[in-house]
Amino acid sequence: GNVSNQASVASNAASVASNAASVASNAASVASNAASIASARAGAVAYVSIAQTVVASTLVNVSGLSLSLVAGGFYEVRGVLLHSFSIVSAGPGYGYGLSWPPMAAGGGCIRMMVSAGQVTGTMSGLVRQAMFTNSASGSVLLSSPTTLVLSSQTYPVIIEALFAVSTTGTFQVMVKGGLSAATQPLFIRAGSFIRAMRLN
Repeated sequence: GNVSNQASVASNAASVASNAASVASNAASVASNAASIASARAGAVAYVSIAQTVVASTLVNVSGLSLSLVAGGFYEVRGVLLHSFSIVSAGPGYGYGLSWPPMAAGGGCIRMMVSAGQVTGTMSGLVRQAMFTNSASGSVLLSSPTTLVLSSQTYPVIIEALFAVSTTGTFQVMVKGGLSAATQPLFIRAGSFIRAMRLN
């Protein structure tokens, strides 16, 4: 009888230990998930670490400016790019686009400065902007007119968007422009960045 009771006690103790281990494992999993969500909500950032030379008549990816978006997430995306030219010129018609995975909903705005001087007051002819929907992935969203730009200045491009992601994939900034590496390339300057903050 004592042996049987001792075996039963040992079995119960093992069961309690197993349950405790399971609870601890579940708690660790919950903590890990919470940390993952907190990290996503804090925002992921991608940036250009070394200036890039662009000579392309169609859209190409800006190296370094891509972020992963997860299915089911609501993301606020913001970014600022700086570009410049090697010479004073009317420009070859540079432009910007974005690509992203399938979205349940989404859209945003992209705008850029095309004036040779500083912009104050009215934006007409000095700043170009475009609104876009979730169906515009991979297309030229905004392109420049042949407006004089100065080689001594850098020009901002501002991106703002909100997406409801239906399929996990990559958000990518794209650019076209430049005549040739020798005569008039477009430079994407170091420090240009995008940030995606998950809202849910």
